[in-house]
Amino acid sequence: MNLSIAMETAWKVLPSLNHLINVLKSKMHEFMDVIKIGRTHMQDAVPMSVGQELSGYVSQLQQAVDSIKSQLPLICYLAVGGTAVGTGLNCFKGFDEELCMGLTQLADRLYRTMYKESTPVIDLVFKPAENKFAALAGHDALLQLSGCFNTTATALMRLSNDFCLLSSGPNCGLSEFVLPANEPGSSIMPSKLNTFPL
Repeated sequence: MNLSIAMETAWKVLPSLNHLINVLKSKMHEFMDVIKIGRTHMQDAVPMSVGQELSGYVSQLQQAVDSIKSQLPLICYLAVGGTAVGTGLNCFKGFDEELCMGLTQLADRLYRTMYKESTPVIDLVFKPAENKFAALAGHDALLQLSGCFNTTATALMRLSNDFCLLSSGPNCGLSEFVLPANEPGSSIMPSKLNTFPL
């Protein structure tokens, strides 16, 4: 379980989030001088730039990435060699360290095979759990990583909802953001465009 979660997170989730952050940063710089109204509780408040608004999303997502990256090494501590309850009874001496070293090398080789021309966002180094009793009895690191994912999902949902609201229209919505059309709209609503902000 820990292996697959670590690899999917390091090889797919983090690069995808970094790509989104880079796209938002690009748009942040592009629209830094475009002024719009800032709102508090949906009420007009003070002027701000679109770039400033986008910088908030960038910061929130970067914090989410940093949180995931700080938690990911804890997922790489494995309960291997603890046998049934953590005592290591009937396990060869050094088995846990050799297996973790082999898994680290295998993961590195697999990454280089799958993603030939890219550098990993974070290196996966698997190690034997310091306390195998705790590692077998509880999954605290996974729970904490789940919390990081929950925070990330909340940030992405907020970004998506804000983009949907700010691009609502075209005739009666806010229409502050004009997003590229992803596909044609409805035959009964000719001005409707289906956009996909993310």
